[in-house]
Amino acid sequence: MRDVFQCLVEELQQYPVDSKAYQVLRFMAEDKLRALDNGRNEPLTYERPALMASVVGANQHVQMNPARWLVAGKLEHYMDSIMPSLSQRLRAAGLNHKPAVRKDNERGGAGKQLTYWLDTEPLDDEYAASTSEIEQLSVRYQRSNTGAIEPSWLFRLIFNKGELKNRSHRGYWLIGSVVITLLLLALWLGLALLGERE
Repeated sequence: MRDVFQCLVEELQQYPVDSKAYQVLRFMAEDKLRALDNGRNEPLTYERPALMASVVGANQHVQMNPARWLVAGKLEHYMDSIMPSLSQRLRAAGLNHKPAVRKDNERGGAGKQLTYWLDTEPLDDEYAASTSEIEQLSVRYQRSNTGAIEPSWLFRLIFNKGELKNRSHRGYWLIGSVVITLLLLALWLGLALLGERE
């Protein structure tokens, strides 16, 4: 079980995202990993106010509504979004289980707080095809040497040896032509609007 959550923590650390679901899931995964390292195997449950206080901070969480801050289903959707790459990491580690987000009820409601915890479940083959498709559709970018790519005769006026430096006479010429074109377009639209009024 520990290796499953270790893979989840590594996945989240390698691909950070600026979102509440990412921050909550990373907090829960790291807390679960610490608990397992200390010999605690029981589920670690968190209500939304506790998650909000842990992620946002004790000073700010009083002004927010926990139910609106962490909408039901948000953690599950985020876990589903990272599952293709996470399952690839789990398979590479020789694991046959994956992490899962659990909650005690579906919607909560007045006076009822959703309680979340992390669990594991068997890793099925639903992501095997998607991970192979990701590998096949991956794009590799490589910078070529200056002059290795020959532009067409039209672009040779702008690109010197296949590259364009912003602070060069060609770069200034390109930026100036764009600005002049935009000014002429604005003048044409202004004259059209004035002609309609008359």
